[in-house]
Amino acid sequence: MINIELREALGPPGEPGDPDLLVAAVDHLIDVARKAIVCEQRAAALARHPLYGSLAEPFRDIAQPFVDVFNDLLRRLDEKLPSVGLPLEFDLRLTLNAPPSINAFESAQNAYAHRFFDNDYGLRSGDVVNERFRIARGENELGVFSRAAIADNLASNIFQRNDLFWSEDANGWQPLDSLLL
Repeated sequence: MINIELREALGPPGEPGDPDLLVAAVDHLIDVARKAIVCEQRAAALARHPLYGSLAEPFRDIAQPFVDVFNDLLRRLDEKLPSVGLPLEFDLRLTLNAPPSINAFESAQNAYAHRFFDNDYGLRSGDVVNERFRIARGENELGVFSRAAIADNLASNIFQRNDLFWSEDANGWQPLDSLLL
């Protein structure tokens, strides 16, 4: 679409282009690149989430092709604008990685539903939303930990499955092996 806008802005070969259309085409490219950057920033934040992080993986580096095309356009404009009397022609190449397949998305969606919902799509009981928990071993409280830190500490045997966690949603102290990680 950007190439079409640029062709219209630059006009037929040998004829002067329309500077307003050129500015509009560049503005459109900037807007698309900005949206891709915001999408990548949101995906980067989601990637740090212990439960949903894998869903963000397909959006990693999604903005780079847009930024590359924009930088290429700026370089070409710098080269060609000094000779404004000559016809300007551009053919920008934007290469995007394929989005996740329908099957991969469906698989992730099924895993999400299995983890958080019962068979009737009611939210499972227990703590599936809170991200920070008080942890105790017996009567000794060990501190407040994120869900990811709890998973890491369990994997490295720092925490034990029979250690306890507490949060508002859990309605009291419960064993760590009942916490969905």
